[in-house]
Amino acid sequence: MLGRQDRPAACDGSLPTGDQALVDGAQELVLGQVVAGQLAADTAALQDQDAVADGGQLGQVSGADEHDLPGGGQAAHDGVHLGLGADVDTAGGVVEQDQRGLGGQPLDDADLDAAVDAATFGAFMNQGQICRSTERIIVDEQVADAFADKFAARVRALPCGDPRQEGVVLGSVIDRAAVERVERLVDDAVAAGARALVRGVPDGTILSPVVVDHVTPEMELFHEESFGPSVSITRVKDADEAVRLANDTAYGLSSAVFGRDLARAIDVARRIESGICHVNGPTVHDEAQMPFGGVKQSGYGRFGGRAGIGEFTELRWITIQTGPRQYPF
Repeated sequence: MLGRQDRPAACDGSLPTGDQALVDGAQELVLGQVVAGQLAADTAALQDQDAVADGGQLGQVSGADEHDLPGGGQAAHDGVHLGLGADVDTAGGVVEQDQRGLGGQPLDDADLDAAVDAATFGAFMNQGQICRSTERIIVDEQVADAFADKFAARVRALPCGDPRQEGVVLGSVIDRAAVERVERLVDDAVAAGARALVRGVPDGTILSPVVVDHVTPEMELFHEESFGPSVSITRVKDADEAVRLANDTAYGLSSAVFGRDLARAIDVARRIESGICHVNGPTVHDEAQMPFGGVKQSGYGRFGGRAGIGEFTELRWITIQTGPRQYPF
C-alpha cells in the first residue's frame, strides 16, 4: 500500500509538478516505511529534490492530519478508516477511505472453474491483506453448490505455513490482532447459522484460509472487512438480488462479475456501485495507467495515468492574443 501511495506522488503528479508528498503509513509497518524512504531517495523520480532523510519535499510521518498540509494539500489514504466528516474536501486531491473490495458475483452462466481460480487468487493473495481482496462472493443459487464445492476443494489445497519454505502460498498475517479479528467474525457468522467449509487452527500469526458459506446480510462478516485470509459466500435468487446485496455496503472499491453472456455481465457491472469492476477477472488487478479509486466510503478521486495527474494539478486555460481583433464596441 505504501508503494501505491508513493506512486501517485512520484509518478502521477505530486513531486514532478513541484508539490509536496507526505506519507502517513500504517504504524505496524514502521520498518517498511523506513526502507521505502531510503529507496525513494535513490529513485530517478526524486532527482533534484530533497529526500526523506534530508527533510525535504517527500516526508514520512505517523498520525498526520491531512488538513494541516500547506496549501490544503492533496491527501491520499489507503486501507485505513479515517473517520472523515463533512469537511473532508478541505484536504483536496485524492482521499481513499477503507478501500474495501466488494468481491465477486458469479452469475448462473458463469465459467465456474474460471470464477474459482479468480476468487482463490483475489481472496488469498498476500493472506487477504489487500484493499481489493475478495471478501464476499455472491453467487446465483442455481450454481452455488457446484461453485462452493469447487472453491472449497481448491482452497483446502493451498499450502499454508512458514513463508520462507518453498511452495508456501499462505504465510503470516500482520499480527495476532489480525488473527483474532478474523476468528471473531467467523465465529459470529457460524453461531448465526453460516457454515465454515474450510477452516484450520491458527498457529501464532499463521492463519490457514477460511471459507464460510451461507453468510447473510444480518451477519457482521457480510458487512465488515476481515482483512485476512477469509472469504464468505452468499447465495441469491438472481442477478438483481446479487446487485442489491453487492451494493448493500458503505464501501465500493473493487468488484468482479463472472458470466459467459458478456452483454449481461457488463450490464450487471454497470449497476454495481464500485470504482472498479472486472468482468471475468479477479478483484485484485492493477494497471498503472488506469484510474484506480473507489466510491462511497472508499473515497473519491483516482490514482493512475492521466487521472492521477489531474488529481494533483489544476486545469487552467491561458490564451495569447496573436493579432488585432474586432470588438463589438
